[in-house]
Amino acid sequence: MSDKASSILETYMGLKLKKSREELNIRQYPLASLVQTANHQLGEHELGKDKIPPHCLIKLWRILRVTPNYFLDDSALEILQ
Repeated sequence: MSDKASSILETYMGLKLKKSREELNIRQYPLASLVQTANHQLGEHELGKDKIPPHCLIKLWRILRVTPNYFLDDSALEILQ
């Protein structure tokens, strides 16, 4: 995968993360605490500036009540092609 595609995918996943967090009315700080990461780090994930580590993704799926497919839906797969 090219760097550009990777960057676009990270941005897409970050937007999905922020959307699901806001739909549940969870602020960044409490979610960061539940995921055991720094608040600024969660913000970087939401902006697509930093990759979401696998261990954080697993926690986010559980907390936000989404499946792995939520972050990697058809739109994300199109980005990868």
